[in-house]
Amino acid sequence: MADVARRTHCSQLSSRPNDANISRQRTRPRPGRSAVEPHGFGLDFVVRPPNEVRVGSYISPAVTLQVRTVRRGSSAAVSNQNLPQYFVVVSLLQLSADGDVKHASTGILAGTQIAAIHAPDHATLRLNSPDILGYVSFPNLVILSPGTYRLRTSLMKVTSSDGSSFLHSEDSGLIAAS
Repeated sequence: MADVARRTHCSQLSSRPNDANISRQRTRPRPGRSAVEPHGFGLDFVVRPPNEVRVGSYISPAVTLQVRTVRRGSSAAVSNQNLPQYFVVVSLLQLSADGDVKHASTGILAGTQIAAIHAPDHATLRLNSPDILGYVSFPNLVILSPGTYRLRTSLMKVTSSDGSSFLHSEDSGLIAAS
């Protein structure tokens, strides 16, 4: 609404600020391209969601991510005893016909959407880097409405008994649900 209000008071179309384009600029890296975050963490898809899913069926195989540090030596600061302070939340972004991206309505994504980080099992996941803190898996996600989506995974840290802080997010590729 603010964009509409600003545009209507402009006397010349050529001098109109390009507010609509500002709202469409990417504020997050593209899927698979992580930007270094000031908090020093990254998320990488180990098992990506498929490009196509059937509405009402589990996303299979289970979406799995690894959590890593992006600063050398910082994994020592997050030991296994501190790992329970961290968790990952998955949400659903919906792409509209005109290309806009917005959070999907409540209830379109079902299943467990918050998961704890598990210590790495280097033998199973072949995680050979000391910068890998652990992994997280979402085995029972279901999209309940047709459309084109992305999964957004967000790394969070419990900061107090009543709050948490955002550390990093990573988006999946496009998912067509039909």
